[in-house]
Amino acid sequence: MSHSSFSSREPKRLLERATALVPDGAVMPREQAQALIEKVVKMSKADEISVNVNSSYQADVRFAANQMSTSGGVINGTLTVQSTFGKKHAAAVTNDLSDESLRRTVEQSEALAKLSPDDPETMPGLGPQTYLPVNGYFDSTANLSPEDRARASLTARGRPLNACPLNR
Repeated sequence: MSHSSFSSREPKRLLERATALVPDGAVMPREQAQALIEKVVKMSKADEISVNVNSSYQADVRFAANQMSTSGGVINGTLTVQSTFGKKHAAAVTNDLSDESLRRTVEQSEALAKLSPDDPETMPGLGPQTYLPVNGYFDSTANLSPEDRARASLTARGRPLNACPLNR
């Protein structure tokens, strides 16, 4: 995880220190997510299983007293397992992707599903699907520096960049 916090009242000094980019490995590659899903599916004893992997990096710039006060980023990742036995189903979520945690999450999902009442509206899971690849990741956006985000924020707030103390 990468997180930086600054409290300097001097914008130039602040921007000199705010140089972190998206850390390597912040967003899980498709191949790693697929391997994780396959591992979880093999652990399951349920009639049906659905596994959802979410990985993200969120960067922020915060302003206080009309100037940038903090800049940082947070890496997030979760795995959701939904187990189904007949008309019973339940889900469990974890952000710990160790083998032991994955095993516990699958077991918890299955135990909760067995305890759940029958769902009269249960539909069978979809068969194999084919999806077109979507490229929702852009290096130009992911690699914005805190300075770039600050400049974009000032422009978005309707202030011309040359009126900003960050450009002096």
